[in-house]
Amino acid sequence: MSHSGFDSHMPDTCIYCSRPGPFTDEHVFCAGLGGDDNTFLLRELVCKKCNEETFSPLEAAFLRASPEAIGRAFLQTHGRKRSGKARATEAPLLQCTTTSVLLPDSDEPVEAVFGRGGVVSILPKFILTGNNMGSRAATSEDLAVFCHELISYLSADELVAIRKEHASGGASFVVTTYIFSCDKYIESSSSVLRKAPKTGFWIECSGGELEPEEMRRTELVRNSNGHTVVRLKNEGELSGLLGRLRKNIFVFEQIAGKKVDGDTVVNPLVSISVQSNLDARSRVLAKIGINLCAFVMGKNFVCKEGFSDMKKKILLGQEEIALQNILLDEQSAEFLKIFDLVQKSKHFVSIMLVPMQSGTNKLSMFMRIFGGAFIHIVLAENLPHQPNFPIFLEVDYNLHQLEIFNLAEFSSKYSSAVMSKMHSERGRRQN
Repeated sequence: MSHSGFDSHMPDTCIYCSRPGPFTDEHVFCAGLGGDDNTFLLRELVCKKCNEETFSPLEAAFLRASPEAIGRAFLQTHGRKRSGKARATEAPLLQCTTTSVLLPDSDEPVEAVFGRGGVVSILPKFILTGNNMGSRAATSEDLAVFCHELISYLSADELVAIRKEHASGGASFVVTTYIFSCDKYIESSSSVLRKAPKTGFWIECSGGELEPEEMRRTELVRNSNGHTVVRLKNEGELSGLLGRLRKNIFVFEQIAGKKVDGDTVVNPLVSISVQSNLDARSRVLAKIGINLCAFVMGKNFVCKEGFSDMKKKILLGQEEIALQNILLDEQSAEFLKIFDLVQKSKHFVSIMLVPMQSGTNKLSMFMRIFGGAFIHIVLAENLPHQPNFPIFLEVDYNLHQLEIFNLAEFSSKYSSAVMSKMHSERGRRQN
């Protein structure tokens, strides 16, 4: 399908904010979602400020924490290409707030990390309760590596503890230095920093009063970021805990030197928690629709007044974008059932003009990402009739290849499948 591209008689301004530039290339379809196809770029249409300061952070939030991010982690084999790299990046990651696995021998979920390709690995951990110590890890090698890290920390005469604090002005870090003297660690200094040190162990406190030593539960875990984390009830316990761990450093040396069974489970029951950014999700999906219209119809079309409200919502995020999820069933519109013929291994987008009683048209977008439910967004209203609609887009998200069709091209590609579906529907109704 041909496209209008750039309209030379339009002023050199951004289609989103109307600034005069400078401009940067904008992918028609989100590159990290499988749209890294340099044939489909908006050139000289989106300014650098919109692209880098608004759209890039929005897409990053959307790609790491959204319903689509879950599908991306399991189904997309690699992310976008990076400048200076000939090959695409590794399989995408999902940003989980918590991940846990239920093991047959455990009464409580075991902490894990959700890795690339949906692979779940149990985090290496030591649980200390009084004088008893238990451990968890995916493999004995993981546990040995963690032991060596703990040995390195506890052999030093100066330790740095980092505790993250949240405030209205953003995160800060309480950094405390401990000095080993007279067989114990003594707090030497403490300061609040805006940026965390690169080395040190992290403190997480659950709060509450100090318990008798024989009842205290403490956890030492290597988290998904590779940080060594000490979890305890009250930071007042820390100095004594560090001293006891140093005296018993030989225990970690023994564990590191022997092979222990890892916690490997086939098809485990996994629980993940994802804090979705629904605002970023709706804004990114709506932007895909505006971009596609700009690519096919040109700058003149998307600069019509009917697009103003949606572009303002995308840019500022101050007003909610109405987004409707549609599951296909017997009552679904026939055109949606036909769209379902598109392989679920591809993203699919359709944009069409819908006549209104006022004599104008609204512009509706239907999209399906990773074979999920159809998503409906009204991109614009009060538009005149345009002969080039509907527009269809298919995205092979593993090959990063896009293909755009007009109605005739889409019908030609799927005509045999449409006829087969119609015959099947007719036979089902007769029976």
